Amino acid sequence: MGTSPAAGCDHNLVGGTVVGMPSSGRSPRIWIDFEQGATYGDSAASVRTCAELRRCFRTFTEAWLFSGPDAPRVRGFYYPPTSHIRFGTPKGLGPPVVLIDECGDQLWLNAVSCGNGEGARAATTLLETFDFALLTNASGVSPLRAREEMHFVDRKLATTRPSGQPIPISPPGKTFVRGGRLICRMDFHRGGVSATDLRELWTMATDPDCWLGRVTELTFYDSRIRSEKSGHDGCQLIAVGESERELWLRLPDPDDYERLSGRRRDQYEGAFTEYQTVARAIFRGVGIDIDPPDDRPWRERILGQHRTPPDVIHWP
Repeated sequence: MGTSPAAGCDHNLVGGTVVGMPSSGRSPRIWIDFEQGATYGDSAASVRTCAELRRCFRTFTEAWLFSGPDAPRVRGFYYPPTSHIRFGTPKGLGPPVVLIDECGDQLWLNAVSCGNGEGARAATTLLETFDFALLTNASGVSPLRAREEMHFVDRKLATTRPSGQPIPISPPGKTFVRGGRLICRMDFHRGGVSATDLRELWTMATDPDCWLGRVTELTFYDSRIRSEKSGHDGCQLIAVGESERELWLRLPDPDDYERLSGRRRDQYEGAFTEYQTVARAIFRGVGIDIDPPDDRPWRERILGQHRTPPDVIHWP
């Protein structure tokens, strides 16, 4: 682990997960407390590790606080898939607290959270330590109480979600680094999630200051195989945001004779066309109609002939 103090946004520390932000000319990092020796589930250990790593960061200006197992994942934060093997964490979780400094470096804490209990008390201590605006109401009740999500931007509370408010189901996925960027991959070709969840998760990802923010680039492949050949792991829809993070969406494949007559069909929820409808809506959101007008000659219409869609659609 690197121990040199951070002198500026161009510091070069050893250790941490490298996360590239090409336009900044540097590689921000993610530090996860249990990877640095904190006992999983121990709030005091998370706080100690935060204090030990503090000099590896510039000023923390943004923070995500979550409560509950699904809350971090719907915002794009998944622990590495091998964490449960290497560090004994439960499978399929994400960090309940993410601190982000002014250079984009991130600190993930496993036993600090919003809501109630020891994790929330530790969160209060950290937010006060780093000068986040945390206002207690007149009755003395903590603003973290009964919250499943809190997002601070410029050290001020930007959004909050109360406990019990419905959220979409997060699909299997992972957060990883490739090509100098932080990527969240979500797999919708398996069961448990629906096209409605996809639509809602996309809306959450494109909220201001969230995983993508404003979308700056979209790529849509006509097949899983073409995506794999292009280096996108079979994810047909690739989005880049102004945050310089990416969202990779693995969508169901269309049903064909072999898939329906054999054992190849993925057990996804709903119909293939539902997911295609969401993809069209995503492109319409940036002013692109990926279904061109049906201007086929009458002969092609009578014979039921359709034009082959492009292999790859890229915007802009």
